[in-house]
Amino acid sequence: MAAIGYSGADIREEKIDIYFENEKIIEKGTAKNFDYKKIKKIMNNDKLNITIDLNNGRYSSTAYGCDLTYDYVKINAEYHT
Repeated sequence: MAAIGYSGADIREEKIDIYFENEKIIEKGTAKNFDYKKIKKIMNNDKLNITIDLNNGRYSSTAYGCDLTYDYVKINAEYHT
């Protein structure tokens, strides 16, 4: 959500849904009451598909990333802890 907000795109936070694989973790811009153990298991896989639905039109795009270095994970873990 932070990266989406910083992107400069004209979006409405209250419309955004985010999924890890098929598990919705953000619904209408708010963290959903998800099964933490299930999400943790998904995140331990070698590959993680994250879907961000802006609910703002019919277009789509795909991006690939791999920055899971120690420092990157450490910095981003501060959002959760």
